[in-house]
Amino acid sequence: MEGEEIGLVLARASELRSKELQHQQQHERESILTQIDRSRMTLLGKLKEHKGEELLPSLKSRELHPKQIKTRGTRY
Repeated sequence: MEGEEIGLVLARASELRSKELQHQQQHERESILTQIDRSRMTLLGKLKEHKGEELLPSLKSRELHPKQIKTRGTRY
């Protein structure tokens, strides 16, 4: 009987760890989606401000010199 009780306790502990992990992953996912949405809104705002005026020269520069253009440490 004692072995069965230990098994039940271990199963319950495993279930609780699983639920905790799912909760943590859900929280992280929601946080990342919020960051993505905030970035999207910022980008839309900047596009509205510039109305695409500076976009074309920037894209042409990237086509001509793809390895030399850096933005915040990322090469394009």
